[in-house]
Amino acid sequence: MASGTAVVMTDCGGVRDYVVDGYNSLVVPPGDPEAVANATIEILRNDRLRDRLIRGGVETARQWTWDRVVDKFEEAIRGRQALNTAMHHLINASALGTPYP
Repeated sequence: MASGTAVVMTDCGGVRDYVVDGYNSLVVPPGDPEAVANATIEILRNDRLRDRLIRGGVETARQWTWDRVVDKFEEAIRGRQALNTAMHHLINASALGTPYP
């Protein structure tokens, strides 16, 4: 996106944080090479679509500074740590036969 290239990507995990189908990329189902090929051909044939995806992609890339990436990464780690702590308390409470609030 940052290099000004129209993007085709699969709908998997973390891309949902920044991908908007039809705005900054074309999103296809994972494991579907025919869908990837068809989306790529559509971008090559459709100048208006390609230009729109390039503009949206460059704008998206501008928003994802290193500071924002680090913030998102730290947020994910904190969320994971909170989940681990809650699970630990739940398991301990269950093992002791006490209710967990």
